[in-house]
Amino acid sequence: MQVTSEDSAGACSAFELSAMPQAGPALHVHHREDEWYYVLSEKFLFKAGGVEHILPAGSSIWLPRGTPHVWTNLLEVEAKLILVCFPGGFEKFFEEMGLPWLESNQALPVQARKWQTCLPSTAWRCWVRRYSSRCDHSIRMSNVSGTKN
Repeated sequence: MQVTSEDSAGACSAFELSAMPQAGPALHVHHREDEWYYVLSEKFLFKAGGVEHILPAGSSIWLPRGTPHVWTNLLEVEAKLILVCFPGGFEKFFEEMGLPWLESNQALPVQARKWQTCLPSTAWRCWVRRYSSRCDHSIRMSNVSGTKN
């Protein structure tokens, strides 16, 4: 599932995220976007503004812009979230992430392997498909949902 900024006339971007076991992004802050997460499956730990929240499936959390936050999948199985960013445009982050690598004509970068653990599954498949013709197949990664590319 994905709603782009273009789809919503700039109002939001929405993604389904697949999180590998005990994985998630590093502590970070968004200065442009508010975020709303909805846990589709399993259980997540969110730390937002210094407060911990354990969210099982069916729970949600609102993170206003400027709130330092981090999340992790607490379990030993893949888990899923829906992320909606307000305003739209956050999908461009995932698109632009691959551009320096593409321009350098290098193999799949280590940083991309790290991001793979928390990219929306649709974004990862799109990123790999877009840039895989330049990628050394011996190091190409599985996408977030676990199928080989």
